Amino acid sequence: AHVQGQPGLANLGEVGGAAQSLGQALALVGRAIELAPASVDAGRARVRLQGGLDSVLRALGREDEREALLAAQEREAQRVLALAPGPDTELSLALAIANRAHLLAARGRLAEALPG
Repeated sequence: AHVQGQPGLANLGEVGGAAQSLGQALALVGRAIELAPASVDAGRARVRLQGGLDSVLRALGREDEREALLAAQEREAQRVLALAPGPDTELSLALAIANRAHLLAARGRLAEALPG
């Protein structure tokens, strides 16, 4: 996906192809988590892939999909933090919360964006 069209990196300009590849990778990781729900590595991989897909969806202007994805990323980061507390998982959760809050604020939904 990075080579295909990940924004911010040198790529082939195939942003749509990158979205498709990341979607397929997320599906594979999702199946791995179904088989091994306590796998911290699979959970972390899903959070990273969701972040990459968010960048691609932003480049494609697919804001509604981004909102659902960022909510899912935040939930997954919380799940992984419960499995493996520590600075790395805390950072993943903080970034997920911040990305979702930024999107909601940009859409004029400040009350939802603020923690409460």
